Amino acid sequence: MIAWMVSRLTALDRRALSGMLGTAVLLVALEAWLLVLRAPLSEWRSLSALNAAAADRASPRASAAEIERLRLAVDRAEAELHGSALVRSDDDTVLSLIAALGPLAASHGVGLDVVRSGGRRVEQEFIAATFDVEARGAYLALSSWLHDAHARIAPLSVSELALNATDGGRQVALKLRLTAYALGPAAGGGP
Repeated sequence: MIAWMVSRLTALDRRALSGMLGTAVLLVALEAWLLVLRAPLSEWRSLSALNAAAADRASPRASAAEIERLRLAVDRAEAELHGSALVRSDDDTVLSLIAALGPLAASHGVGLDVVRSGGRRVEQEFIAATFDVEARGAYLALSSWLHDAHARIAPLSVSELALNATDGGRQVALKLRLTAYALGPAAGGGP
């Protein structure tokens, strides 16, 4: 069989043999090149599609429904800024904090010890209402509870935080001071 192939190949013209070998080498090189570049080429195409989609979203052509949804979101944000968190009494806010933080604390194995009002004061053009929260538990449980609680107390900001080891270092006592800000009467705000 090999002798037959050798006799056939030697019977061919050298130029034809060189052309066939060159074509074979080029086809193998092209296939290898495509195999190497297939993944980067597909990634480049997907990134191009993402960029095109982002450019479409950034275009000024927005639907009326989306404009209305954004307008309502701005209205809600303005209502929160102008003191909707402070319109309620401090007792009502403490009860809503307990209702929001209590079950979440229990699900994380954290003991919620104290939630009380820290009073109101005027800071520059803002009214600041403060609330003191004390909890205890394992450090990791407290940190995951704080992470999850952040979304539930979103209009309130943490203005003070203190951690103290208790029970020989197995437990941590956490003291938070939460503050809600609203525009004061001098700035044209609410209460």
